[in-house]
Amino acid sequence: MICCGVVFAFAGCKKDSVDYKYPQPFAGQQVTLPGVAGTELGLNAANSVFVDFSKGVVTPIRRANWDLGLYPGADFKAILNHTMGAMAYDTGKQNFADVQQKDSIDFVDKMKLGVAGSGVYVDPVTGTAADYLAKLVTIKVGASEGASNIYIVNSGYAGLPEMTTLVPATPTTPVIPSVPVKRPWYKVKIYQGTNGYRIKHARMNIDNPSFTEFVVNKDLSYNFNFFSFTSPSAVGEPAQSLWDIQWTWTTSTIADASATGTTAVATHDFVLINFLGGVTAAEVKIADQTANEYENFTKEKLAGITYLNTREAIGVKWRSLTTDGRPVVNRDRFYLVKDADGNVYKLRFVSSSNADGGVAGAPVIEYRLVDAAITPGTT
Repeated sequence: MICCGVVFAFAGCKKDSVDYKYPQPFAGQQVTLPGVAGTELGLNAANSVFVDFSKGVVTPIRRANWDLGLYPGADFKAILNHTMGAMAYDTGKQNFADVQQKDSIDFVDKMKLGVAGSGVYVDPVTGTAADYLAKLVTIKVGASEGASNIYIVNSGYAGLPEMTTLVPATPTTPVIPSVPVKRPWYKVKIYQGTNGYRIKHARMNIDNPSFTEFVVNKDLSYNFNFFSFTSPSAVGEPAQSLWDIQWTWTTSTIADASATGTTAVATHDFVLINFLGGVTAAEVKIADQTANEYENFTKEKLAGITYLNTREAIGVKWRSLTTDGRPVVNRDRFYLVKDADGNVYKLRFVSSSNADGGVAGAPVIEYRLVDAAITPGTT
């Protein structure tokens, strides 16, 4: 009887609730973004850099890794490598034998960054997800091979030195210095496949009907499934759930007086948000530089904030340029970034070049958790 009494007494004291310990998002950090990949100038940084706030992960990826991005959603959409200044135009032809070097002659001086009217040859980098996807018409993906035209693609080299081809030595011949060459042009056809896309392509410097064919299946883990003309496996960005912002070069457009109305230009230090992955952002202006408004911004101040779901919600608004083109951080603002899980971070740029105490190609950012989407609770 004594033993039973002890058991019942213990059971009566048993808790009616259970504490669940949820994994908390990363608290934040100050970190340098590794844009420079080698010996290139900082303003020509070869890497795009992706940041996942809630995991505290920074991922550099070479801009030149990919040529095409294939949308894995319900629609069939293709993008050019906007981080390399890639451009394309429709030949109106279906057979590779009919697309020859002469077809690109008239476009050599037109499909260049900075040339009036060149904006028609690039994809947009702005807008909401729906607006952006609707405007991806530079390369149209046909429902079948017969319904697809061949495009001539300038694979771009925005911000990078011209590529070089090494001539190897022989037993009797010394090494010949590298010969500068630009990234090649291609003729490309993209059409729908059984589980994704079929891609046929060939170098423009070959006037024959031959081509190389690849199949790219849709993978919903990514915003786009990437393809390279020169590598069997291309990495363009982390999986959709593994990044929030991207710092990079990009190809944007400005108004001009040409018949088409826009010029394609390469823009360095551009910050894109993962808008296809559900990330949004808001800009907060600092009214009093002496009030430490960034440091003192807490979740109690989030009421009334309007977040943007446009790709360029941050863009280049965070910086200005000196007369010689060096970026300088705008100290009168910071940003709020809400990730796909609902975690809210405050983000500010600390330095971006030697014009503001930093290093070009290695910007320093600071981000701190303001409001966690999931907090430890009792159920």
